[in-house]
Amino acid sequence: MDIIERAYAARATAALNMLTEAENPTETKAAAFVEIARTMLAHNRQKDVALNVLKASRNEWVSKAVAEVLDVDGIFAGPAAQTLAEAYVASIAQFSLLDQIMKYAKTIPANLRSVIIASDSVGNTTTEGNPKPTLNLSLNLGDVTPIKSTAMIVMSNELARHTSAAGRAMFERELESAVTRALNSAVLSAFVDSGTSVVAAGANPLASLRAGLQAAGGSNGFVVAVNQSDAHYLATTVENRGMGVRGGEFAPGIHVVAVDGMSGMQVFPASRFAVWDGGMQIKSSGEATVDMRAAPAAPYELVSMFQTDSTAVLAERWWNVVGPTDGVVSVEAA
Repeated sequence: MDIIERAYAARATAALNMLTEAENPTETKAAAFVEIARTMLAHNRQKDVALNVLKASRNEWVSKAVAEVLDVDGIFAGPAAQTLAEAYVASIAQFSLLDQIMKYAKTIPANLRSVIIASDSVGNTTTEGNPKPTLNLSLNLGDVTPIKSTAMIVMSNELARHTSAAGRAMFERELESAVTRALNSAVLSAFVDSGTSVVAAGANPLASLRAGLQAAGGSNGFVVAVNQSDAHYLATTVENRGMGVRGGEFAPGIHVVAVDGMSGMQVFPASRFAVWDGGMQIKSSGEATVDMRAAPAAPYELVSMFQTDSTAVLAERWWNVVGPTDGVVSVEAA
């Protein structure tokens, strides 16, 4: 199916959904998660008020998630709210390095911390009763120490409590941006000193991508972190099979994620990794001051939340990635 055919199929699906008034369950649950986060932001210093507002919500997913909750910060300890958090994570997964790696990686159960992972194990054919030798054994043994990625969303109280569609949309965009930025930055940082293989850049981003894939070796799927400029280039090449300017599936088994501020590329042979995912939650922020900056390149400045009449909420994701120390390939910047 080419690009034009996919566009026709997408339009037909959208029209059918409108006719049948079908709702996407994931989108509905993700919207409920955003409503909880926004309510906690708007009533950060009045937790009892926040809880009462949520319990009175017309969204059945929200009211169900908080039905048995006594403290607003304990919402995501329950299974109903965790279902909403999982739906939200799924709704932004195409922009997340961790979640794209999880599509191909081994998944470590959330209640386990000590693991042994053996891959590429092959037993030769032997006669009955003889030992079965194991060849090409790749073994990792260790404790999976959770990593916490925290995103903070700060808004003025006036904006946080603005009930218009524009106000809700602004918060939703800021939440998505903050969550993916924090998580992607942490995933890249986790492999800075891991024996990453380095290859030279190609003549253009497509050539660099091919060089990185060749150096990465075998995998059922690859996840590639690129800078925004390279994402623009790849999105406009004839080889592209569906990714946009912020990433997506470049070709079957090759998923690109645009990461602001990075240089070069990092290629993850995802099926050779294992991921522990401890889930996501929203928490109230009690900070009196925060470090802020007026522009991405500007220095940080300590700002009083009280003096600026601002409020904040925290989005926390617990996770870890276990894999071969030389598994990630870094492609130098052109």
